[in-house]
Amino acid sequence: MLDQELKNIWKNATQQELVKFEMSKLLMEMNQKLKKFDKSIKTRDSLEIIAAFIVISVMIYYAIIIPYVLTKIASLLIIPWALFVVYKLRNVKKHKPANLDLSFRNYLVQQRSYLKRQMILLDNILYWYILPPFVIAILFFMGLPLTTMMWITKMGFVLLVSIGVLYLNKRAVKKQFKPLIKQLDETISNLED
Repeated sequence: MLDQELKNIWKNATQQELVKFEMSKLLMEMNQKLKKFDKSIKTRDSLEIIAAFIVISVMIYYAIIIPYVLTKIASLLIIPWALFVVYKLRNVKKHKPANLDLSFRNYLVQQRSYLKRQMILLDNILYWYILPPFVIAILFFMGLPLTTMMWITKMGFVLLVSIGVLYLNKRAVKKQFKPLIKQLDETISNLED
């Protein structure tokens, strides 16, 4: 019944009404995509912050119980890095559009700016998220009495995880952020017409 009514409305509508309907539909779809994407960013940030505090707790414990000086230093160095990760995630979050009084076009412009900041955060992940703990892991394992083979194995594992994290984040930029930002640009352009 409802489907048939929509078809009748569609057939009887003028061209201007059709354009308004299409624009309304486009805006609703964009809003849904943004909400879904925002939820995934919020989940990622929450998990990263929880992980950072777990890392801090474990490293404090290691700094207390492990007797090797270089390993203690590495354990303590990871703490400021974990706090820096929390700061970076929360700092980008501050730029999320929250003003509901904005026009939808201005909201989309601010949302695009926010997503670009998120994209830059992920695009630069090698420098602020991967390299610091990698260097600290080298110090941590150098301080332990490991055989060469054990050291190589542990660092190989850290290297593989680092490469995996880098790959997943670069892939997210390419497959998720760039297409959504492009779609936002098109929607904003359509609103200006």
